[in-house]
This record gives sequence, structure tokens and C-alpha cells, in this order.
Amino acid sequence: MNQLRSLDFLVDSGSFAEKLMEVLSISPPGLKKDLIGSLPEIIGDKCHSTVVSVLEKMLLEDSNVIVPVLDSFTALNLDEQLLEQVIVCLYCSTF
Repeated sequence: MNQLRSLDFLVDSGSFAEKLMEVLSISPPGLKKDLIGSLPEIIGDKCHSTVVSVLEKMLLEDSNVIVPVLDSFTALNLDEQLLEQVIVCLYCSTF
């Protein structure tokens, strides 16, 4: 994780984000929580919409990741549209 956090520049940040989301989906619970918590530091701002979509899906599927997902949501730089999407997702997942 520390190596991923220290990357200064990614040539293709979109592909990296997609692959990281694939790894996230098959990770064991402990690693999944750590990886979710590290996403805002690892993924660039351009890929936050991908991260939000994947985290929303995870939030609806696995209640064990609620805290790290909420922490990641608060650390991401979200535009108004993504923020609204997160709020709707959080509202829907509570009912």
C-alpha cells in the first residue's frame, strides 16, 4: 500500500484505477478495508467518478465496509454531481 501511495505520476490513471477496482473486488476483507481507506491518496482526481461508482456498489453489497467507504467518500474531491450521487447512495443504503 505504501508503494502505491508514494507514486508521483501515473501514465494511464484511468486504467490503473480500473485494475485497482478489480483487485478491490476480489481482496480479502482486511485488505479490502485498507485499500478502500487508501483510495483517495492513490487515485487521482480524474478517476474519482469510477471510485464513487465502485464504492457505492460495495456499500450496497457488503455492510462490513461502511466505515472505510464513508471515510473515502469524505476524503475524495467530489464535484456537485458526484456529491449528489454519494448522498443519494447513502440515503438509499440506510433504508
